[in-house]
Amino acid sequence: MEKTKEAEPSSASAYKKHSRQEWTIEVPSGFAFKVHRPNAVALLTKGVIPTRLYSAALEGTDLIAGAGNGKEESMKPEFVKGMLEFMGIYLSQAIIEPKTVLGTAKDEEISVTDLEEEDMLFLFDRIYNRKKEDGGAVPADFLKTAGSASA
Repeated sequence: MEKTKEAEPSSASAYKKHSRQEWTIEVPSGFAFKVHRPNAVALLTKGVIPTRLYSAALEGTDLIAGAGNGKEESMKPEFVKGMLEFMGIYLSQAIIEPKTVLGTAKDEEISVTDLEEEDMLFLFDRIYNRKKEDGGAVPADFLKTAGSASA
């Protein structure tokens, strides 16, 4: 029987460096965004993400991954609208460059409403699900499959 080595605890600074990691994502439109993965629980407790949206988001990541795979009946318009609102808030906190805001964008800023649907879904999937390579869980035709959420 082989003895297993007990892991040494990590330092606080090493963990903080890991959790604040930034990377660049090239989206389907060809543009690149510098991002980091914000702590969704911290955003919830600070009131940045309303509780009603966060609970929908927790339920929704699995449902979104299944959009187009026989789960369309669970994608009600009000759920999709809440999920997209959560995505917008989350991305406004996750995208470092170009500066991305929820409301009206100033010079050298973009609003989350400026993001093309495919780019928005791509960014959210890669950041929220910590995917740094191709092969995302959010299908590109999510909005078409789920029905018009913006109506």
